[in-house]
Amino acid sequence: MKRNLNRMRIIQHQATQGSVGSTPRLLMPLTTAVALTLVSLDFFGWTTGGPSWRYGPVLLGLVLAVGFDLQGSLSLRAPRAYFLALLSITYSAWLLVLVCAAAVEGAWSTDTLVVAAVPLLIGAMGVMQLLRLGDGKRVSSIGAETVAYIGAGLFALLCLIEVLMTNKTGPLVLLSHEKAFIAIFIFCMPRRKGASGVKFLMAAAMVGSLIAYPSATTVATLFSAALIFLLVRKRRSGFEVSVVVFGVPLIAFALMEPLERALSGFYSAVGRTDNTQTRLFLWKQAVPYIQEDPLVGGAARVSITALANINGVFRPTPLHNSFLTLGLVGGAISVVLLCVLLVTMVGTAMQLSDPTSQVFVQQWMPALVAGLTTFAVNPVIDSLGSALFFYAIICVGLANTTRTTFRPVASGIATVAPNDGGAAVASTFSRNTKVSPRRRRQ
Repeated sequence: MKRNLNRMRIIQHQATQGSVGSTPRLLMPLTTAVALTLVSLDFFGWTTGGPSWRYGPVLLGLVLAVGFDLQGSLSLRAPRAYFLALLSITYSAWLLVLVCAAAVEGAWSTDTLVVAAVPLLIGAMGVMQLLRLGDGKRVSSIGAETVAYIGAGLFALLCLIEVLMTNKTGPLVLLSHEKAFIAIFIFCMPRRKGASGVKFLMAAAMVGSLIAYPSATTVATLFSAALIFLLVRKRRSGFEVSVVVFGVPLIAFALMEPLERALSGFYSAVGRTDNTQTRLFLWKQAVPYIQEDPLVGGAARVSITALANINGVFRPTPLHNSFLTLGLVGGAISVVLLCVLLVTMVGTAMQLSDPTSQVFVQQWMPALVAGLTTFAVNPVIDSLGSALFFYAIICVGLANTTRTTFRPVASGIATVAPNDGGAAVASTFSRNTKVSPRRRRQ
């Protein structure tokens, strides 16, 4: 009996440490693998470009991956978990209703589909959470993590190939400035065998992309991710982190004139055309359309592109501000819903007290903040590839803050509840449940 109690204490200690041999597991591995694979297909122009019907299989594949990942965990009954699920559903449903209403009226602009369709991923996850779909049906396997690292390796390798093969002066496809946050997510993936090689490839591709196409927004993205990583490591409060998350875009708007001069100097130094004025011109074109109905926005009746002078040629160009794009399609209501969802998720994540969940936060929050930084100055949700991964990161964050994850420990399984104040409930399972007479006597 004493041996069994000691064994249980060891298992419980390992559960609170949240690792097997101090190596953290990857959150939502299949969702990560599918999202990285779909983004990688942009190397061939297969994900972002193509007919509208491609949204069906793309989103179905991601939703199935989310459902399969959720089966390896248990949903929490905390009120905030339900609140986050409801916010996810409300946000995605609001955009979908607006697009459907515009389509019924025959006034729908097809390029707004990407803005309204991709959020269905987090909406579907919210529904699964409320229904407690597949809770505890299986344990997330090591093989699923391996698939995620293979997807990361594929993305990094294709990025490096594109950097080495490119001979153009424009931005790259896979590692453009609006997709730099994907590389940061890969950098923050947990250490494990073979991960160092993947991260080395990713770092080489990132350096090569900055040399091929120097971008101030990529530099800002890397800086914001590093800042958040330090804040998370120092366990700052959710309020402080939320201020940094949403304060950076607001400060950028408030200091636009000095920033414009600084950017002009940066682009002169690297010998690249300064597109700051083009961005400002695009933003000014979006404002009148939003002002027509600030709450609902254009309701998918207007295009999310505007004419701009790019290298001497006027052509339809994304607005290069995803907050404005979202406001143009769904109005202030959609922007507020997304911000409340993210603030609540970040605040909840920073309140997690057990070591397992703290390690998990370090996996996704730097990438989310990097995504939001580029969100303010680049078309993140305007193209299918970058939008898919942005919402995939939100899925990872929701899993971290609203789920109880199964943890393989030694010869058994430990169940760790992220929001239970650090308490871990450990239970062991064995094929042989019989107890020998000798052990009974002990």
